[in-house]
Amino acid sequence: MAEGLLRAMASERFEVASAGVAPSSVRPEAIEVMREIGIDISSHRSKSVDEFTGEQFDYVITVCDNAREHCPIFPGQAELIHWSFDDPAGAEGDETTRLEVFRRVRDEIKERLRVFTSPVLLSWNENAKYWIQYSDTIRVMFAPLTAALIEHAKIDEGQTILDVAGGSGEPGLTIAGKVGPGGSVTCTDAVAEMVEAARHEATRRGLANVQFRQCTADSLPFPDNFFDATVCRLGIMFVPDPMVAVREMLRVTKPGGKLALAVWHKSEVNPFCYLVTNVMAQHVNSPAADPDAPNAFRFAETGTLANVLAEAGASDVEERVVKFNIHAPISAREFWTMRSQTSDTLREKLAKLSPGEQAQIAGEVEQEVKAFFPHDQMNFPAQMILVNGTKAASPRK
Repeated sequence: MAEGLLRAMASERFEVASAGVAPSSVRPEAIEVMREIGIDISSHRSKSVDEFTGEQFDYVITVCDNAREHCPIFPGQAELIHWSFDDPAGAEGDETTRLEVFRRVRDEIKERLRVFTSPVLLSWNENAKYWIQYSDTIRVMFAPLTAALIEHAKIDEGQTILDVAGGSGEPGLTIAGKVGPGGSVTCTDAVAEMVEAARHEATRRGLANVQFRQCTADSLPFPDNFFDATVCRLGIMFVPDPMVAVREMLRVTKPGGKLALAVWHKSEVNPFCYLVTNVMAQHVNSPAADPDAPNAFRFAETGTLANVLAEAGASDVEERVVKFNIHAPISAREFWTMRSQTSDTLREKLAKLSPGEQAQIAGEVEQEVKAFFPHDQMNFPAQMILVNGTKAASPRK
């Protein structure tokens, strides 16, 4: 089913093959539920993974735990991705019951592929390993912003909180400590690897009051009026349709509950950003970015995100500029390594340059940022925009 779905969704971008560690035949239930959504897999055959040994792939995706354990090693630089779905072939009961299981798994795979094939989310799939690698540093860097979100969302002990686009666990895991064992936090992200990293970190910290869900901000799988507050730190800028996402966040927030969002202020007031941009501009020509397209500075102008919240239906919308220092115990060289890896834009630009040019840029960046590394530790002044609003009370009936 996964092969048929991905072919239908993105055949112009991906060459797709599928195989099993114990192939048999294509189940008639799979053929039927795919036919229901207009995809014909009746001519497909069940193939052994051994048929593809030695071939080069960009991605190898396993969709059940048994496949992950027994999948062979493929040569080259294939990215290994694991999605754990129930195996519908194990469904018991009559035909109606079995078809329901196949439909459920079909829809789960379809949603995961929708996320995987989104251009913005595809770049975040590639970013994930680097953000996970630097998650401890990033947590420290943005701790003051997390504290501001907690304050403005009026988060307190015993509450139920939703963290949207929470990456590898922040700010959700910090919030879990704030709400305590009597409260709970649901951490979400569109990228499976981020969600798994957050789950692992919660276990490492001994946090038992956190749940995890992979989902996009514009399609939250939660009931109406469920959370006491909803937060999103540095994520709304990358959502394809922010209005839809904000309406979803308001939908799942209880009447009277808070929605708090944090975004970057202008690049020119954030040397963490503009110093690198200025150095890169001397070496690589870049077209002007579409201000409305998903990017870090999409809501950098004051008022723009506040207008989205107001139009989406939030009441008592407030906006403030949060000033703090992006501090972490890393050197200028470590800063450049982190920035050049966690940014897909920088990775793409640097990949087009020779090793000599890359080394020159690294040296120039280290020189430009030197003033912000007293005692060989990062300390950039920063400005973010924090917008919060209240979900209007339900009208009396």
